[in-house]
Amino acid sequence: MNASRRVPHNTANAVDESTFISGIRQALALNHTRMLDVAKNYWERKYAGNDPSDACVSVRITSGKKPKKTPLPCGGILKRKRRRLLS
Repeated sequence: MNASRRVPHNTANAVDESTFISGIRQALALNHTRMLDVAKNYWERKYAGNDPSDACVSVRITSGKKPKKTPLPCGGILKRKRRRLLS
């Protein structure tokens, strides 16, 4: 019974399947590109220019010469107060 239900696979079917699959791939690629464009336009329309975090950024430009820093006598070492055991 299974042999009678089998459809013979010839080259015409293979070409049709290949064309169908390539068409689906192209359609998916086109839809993906459209979706990215719509998302980009939405993002730019909603958030472009009025970002409150832009006001928090400051830039400092220097001449490139680093000022000489004098080393601290105990740089990097913090002294602790002595604790008494019985206080």
